[in-house]
Formats: sequence, C-alpha cells, structure tokens
Amino acid sequence: MLKTIPKCILTHDAVLRTVVDTDRWGSPAYTDTSLSRVHVQPVHEYIKTKDDKEIRLNAILFFDCRLSTPSVDWQTLFHSSALEDGQLKVVYGGREYTVYSIDLLPDDEGHLHHVEVGMY
Repeated sequence: MLKTIPKCILTHDAVLRTVVDTDRWGSPAYTDTSLSRVHVQPVHEYIKTKDDKEIRLNAILFFDCRLSTPSVDWQTLFHSSALEDGQLKVVYGGREYTVYSIDLLPDDEGHLHHVEVGMY
C-alpha cells in the first residue's frame, strides 16, 4: 500500500467553489468548501484542448485522500459538466483559478490515493 503524502507537504488551505444553481440572469451561484491540508504547486505547462485551444496551467492542487479534509466526492466532480464548462473554481493565495482537469490516482490496491487538480 502506498504511503500518504507527508503532512509536512500538505501545508496549504484553499477553497473549492462548485456551481449549485444559476440566478435569473444566468450567472452561476457557487457553494464554497474549505479545503485543509492540501498542497498547491505552481506549474507552467501548456495543454491543447479538444477544440484546439491552448491553455496554460498555472498550478496543480494535490489532495491526499487520507489527510486532506473535508472528504470531497471527486468522482462526481470529475464527471460533472461544471468541469467542462469551466465553472469549477479553486481559490488559493488570493487568486481564483479555473479547474481544467481532475486526475484520480489510485494506490497499488485500486483505492483512491490522491487527486491532482490542474488549474489555470
């Protein structure tokens, strides 16, 4: 079994913003979930989307499934249309990021070990 990500690395807090509804003008209404014991790593990576646009990833959020809190249903978020519509957000360090990708990474027994969230 893989070890958890060390606590000394999981020193950041962030806010996960998910769309719960839209107001009468069509603007999204968010619900905020405070994430504790995560790690946000700056990156500078370019990715091509399905429609041939180029996106520059600015950060990756690491969420350990044992130590990070609270428990988040990453499977549902991974399959939600909010991810495709760019309406899933993360606030960290005074900046709001848009989530581009969610990678669910299993341990050697097939259980979810940690999640890597690509953000721009």
